[in-house]
Amino acid sequence: MQTVSLLAVVLAPGAGCPKPDALVLASECTCAPQRRVHEDGSIMSAVFQPIPPRTPPIKQAGFVHWVRTNLFADWKSALTTVVMIALALYFLPRLADWAIFQAVFQPNAEVCQQARGTGACWGVIAEKYRLIIFGRYPYADQWRPEIATGLLVGLLMLSCIRRFWKPWLPLVWVAVLAAFFALMYGGVAGLSVVTTDRWGGLPLTIMLATLSIVLAFPIRCWSRSVVARSCLRSARSASFMSSSSAACR
Repeated sequence: MQTVSLLAVVLAPGAGCPKPDALVLASECTCAPQRRVHEDGSIMSAVFQPIPPRTPPIKQAGFVHWVRTNLFADWKSALTTVVMIALALYFLPRLADWAIFQAVFQPNAEVCQQARGTGACWGVIAEKYRLIIFGRYPYADQWRPEIATGLLVGLLMLSCIRRFWKPWLPLVWVAVLAAFFALMYGGVAGLSVVTTDRWGGLPLTIMLATLSIVLAFPIRCWSRSVVARSCLRSARSASFMSSSSAACR
């Protein structure tokens, strides 16, 4: 009998199969059932069971999955998406034509009047951008609101990064706000005084928004504590009432 270096297969009798106890390589026979025989004579059962083909998994990431999940999840979402796309296709070309292609960019009042009703007049922004950004702040001192606004925006960006949430962050807030008002108002370090009625534009907007956000945190925490205390009192009252009714029984 020929010696096989790898596994051999002992095949049961069947049509088209080798004779019983014949040793053949596993790759040379497709009959079943089969038993694998090691070189040392030990037998291991190995009946081949083919796995039926399965459909490929649906991709759970990427742009197509995001669109299918968020824009076409059901018929209402799909209808809303189609309507919004149709409105965009209708209005965006007209908006681009008014804001860009038919617009006037040079600061010329006569040309802007000629473009009335057909295109935007961006020349007023090119001519009045300092008034829009700084308000009526003195021209020679407009470097002061620039620095003050930069400090405030930098502080806001710093506060949005979690790793900078340290005990020293409130001290930085106090220092930056003090520097902001010192630069804007003046009267210190030889700076001329600029009254608040001349503040305006971007520095004033950012300052008001920042102070509103900062003051909103303690109000929110206070309101949450009030609600928590009210819920605790209600729970204690309910517990007392239930224990009293149980004692009366």
